[in-house]
Amino acid sequence: MGAHPDFWYPVALSRSVRKEGVAAAVFAGERIALYRARSGAVHALEDRCAHRQVPLSMGVVDGETLRCCYHAWAYRGDGRISQIPYLAKGDARPPRGVRAYPVREGYGLVFVFPGDPEKAAATPLPDVPAFASPHYRTMTFSRTVRCHYSFLHENLLDMNHQFLHRGVVGKLQPKLLGYESGPASVEARYLFTHTGGKRNRSASLLAAEGLGGQPSSDVMTIRTEYPYQTLDLVP
Repeated sequence: MGAHPDFWYPVALSRSVRKEGVAAAVFAGERIALYRARSGAVHALEDRCAHRQVPLSMGVVDGETLRCCYHAWAYRGDGRISQIPYLAKGDARPPRGVRAYPVREGYGLVFVFPGDPEKAAATPLPDVPAFASPHYRTMTFSRTVRCHYSFLHENLLDMNHQFLHRGVVGKLQPKLLGYESGPASVEARYLFTHTGGKRNRSASLLAAEGLGGQPSSDVMTIRTEYPYQTLDLVP
């Protein structure tokens, strides 16, 4: 079973789609070409030219359009063909171009809506208040993991994998404090108590031990509100 398409999904960092630049992205097996037009607007198109199927992510931005690198067919942000350079005068352009995805930017990320475009405007982005808070420093990273996305969600809910990281976090005793579920959500709360072993500096700071090396207990809440997952750590 794939992810429900009628949600906003992040597919790239905003900074990776530079002005008048192009970037390639993939969501649930769908290849997407992202480009930032001269106006600064980001567009998302199916990553193939309707002519010879060459990836549009290899193309170049020309004003508000994206040109294929092969024969210079130009596409608007809505996926329609805007120009075929060698088309004879009076010849009509093909009526179909390529699929376009609704796009939004938020939290320094580029989101696409792979579902019904009519539902995009009424569907909010996921709420990530920490991004706008001056009390947090935001770090972003990505990694490709060859598995179904639900495996990653389930893996984070099963928190005893701290045993694998004992060389970094020391010995932690986990205790499941509670577990709740709803029609589209599941949440687990764990208490972690440091019982021995050496933590590295990063793990100590994360546990609010500072540099004093004082023992601590931390409550971690992992929540999946379909299709998004969050983790909160409260020392």
